[in-house]
Amino acid sequence: MLKFDTKLVILGEFAMNLKKGNKIIICDTGFSFDILIISYLALIFREKYKEFFMILLVDICISCLNNIVFQSVDVFYKISVHLLIFNLILAFIYNKVNIKILLKNGWELI
Repeated sequence: MLKFDTKLVILGEFAMNLKKGNKIIICDTGFSFDILIISYLALIFREKYKEFFMILLVDICISCLNNIVFQSVDVFYKISVHLLIFNLILAFIYNKVNIKILLKNGWELI
């Protein structure tokens, strides 16, 4: 069962405290506004290079499929709609996936 820190309520989101050794980090749960707004740059700023390259690879594959399926649509509109939809989906699931990755890497709930 995941424990939430109710003292840190920001915009209706809860935060979780994770600890590994002497390090303590606060992980947000729920919707990720920074992923929605700055997309890949958020992962680079957080130094999560593995996740950055995985998401970039998925994005490239979806873009290629998008170009094959929607050949008659202008490229600008395809890229704009694709990035908007992809970032919106990613913003909803990123924090949950990030917490699961941290828990697998030895971080524990406080």
